[in-house]
Amino acid sequence: MATQSELSSSRPIELLLSRLEGVKRYGKGHRARCPACGGNPAKLSVGETDNGAVILHCFGGCDAIKVVEAIGLSMGDLFPQRLGPLTDAERRQARERNLMAQWR
Repeated sequence: MATQSELSSSRPIELLLSRLEGVKRYGKGHRARCPACGGNPAKLSVGETDNGAVILHCFGGCDAIKVVEAIGLSMGDLFPQRLGPLTDAERRQARERNLMAQWR
């Protein structure tokens, strides 16, 4: 699990990439060696969503949980920290964004 100083000082993708080996830029994301299964250096694909969450996929078939646990992180470390509770307006905006995404 990430330390509090790691979480407050960097974005989730920076934290993850700092713990991976063989990281290379690949399109809009990155490729790296999968810490769970090893293998060739381009087996793990890492990207970032618009809201700062990390998405990853191992082409060797490893679950995301196994990948993050292999480098001492948890799934919660892949998401940006919320600084405070949502206001009513923020909740309403989030619901509207969710509905818009479903309509597409």
